[in-house]
Amino acid sequence: MRARARLASAACVSLALTVGVGAARAEAPGASEASAHFQRGLSLADGGDLDRAIAEFEIAHRTSPHPDVLFNLAQAYSAVGRSVDAARALEQYLASGTGQNLKRRKQAENLLRFNQGRIGKLVLEVRPAGAVIAVDGAELGPAPLAAQPVLLAGTHAVTITL
Repeated sequence: MRARARLASAACVSLALTVGVGAARAEAPGASEASAHFQRGLSLADGGDLDRAIAEFEIAHRTSPHPDVLFNLAQAYSAVGRSVDAARALEQYLASGTGQNLKRRKQAENLLRFNQGRIGKLVLEVRPAGAVIAVDGAELGPAPLAAQPVLLAGTHAVTITL
């Protein structure tokens, strides 16, 4: 069975964003390896290569988690249209509460609202239990799913196989 599902964004957000990924510079996100990846990410972002910057920020955060890395990662995700990833990173950043001044916190909250307006949850009721659900070619697992998928607004291919 193959179906097409279309998610609409939860809200229309009119927000002029200037994504200055290099704006939040960390003192040192942790270990020297993480710091080197973070600095490379900043340099790549400043040069406009956001996909490679994201890869460097992800490595830095995996190596030594730090709120400044999350903030920069969220901005880069948002700039390339990866709103689901941006929202997750911003939620983690805001939950950490570490090293946040009021201005940075407001920026993160505004960017989170913007990205939340671009995503939705896909509600699926699939019978019989055990049917395998995939969205856009990525297998989510057997029905019933433990959590509803969070997706970027738009058209998605849903496949259910038994």
